[in-house]
Amino acid sequence: MLFASLDSHVDKVAFAQDLAARRVIDALRAFLGRFDEIICSLEGGGPLSPGARAHLRMLVRTLKADLEKAAARGTVEEHPGSATHYEKAYFAPAVSHAASSLQISLNSHPVGWRWVAVLEESRSEIAFHLHRLEVQDPDL
Repeated sequence: MLFASLDSHVDKVAFAQDLAARRVIDALRAFLGRFDEIICSLEGGGPLSPGARAHLRMLVRTLKADLEKAAARGTVEEHPGSATHYEKAYFAPAVSHAASSLQISLNSHPVGWRWVAVLEESRSEIAFHLHRLEVQDPDL
């Protein structure tokens, strides 16, 4: 009976860890998707209308704000408890580095200025930490 109880406890702990890792993976992938949306819009090749430029500025502004909020929290959830191992090891450094490297002058023209290079550099911070987590636990 003791072993059955221990096995049940181990299963619950493993499930909780998998869930915590999955939340971090999902959150980092969501940030990647937002970067990709902006970068794809900029790499379209054609001129951007004033409305398109305003929309891109809004997307970058909200992405930067969300990264900064996530970095300040250090957790996936907006109303966090204590950070999990996965949040401390992967999420917090990813969003912190991405937020600090996302230095774009929103008054500049998105195409003429180096928006894509800056976005790709910031995106790479998220991708790097996501890759580390996925390599550590490929079953997630």
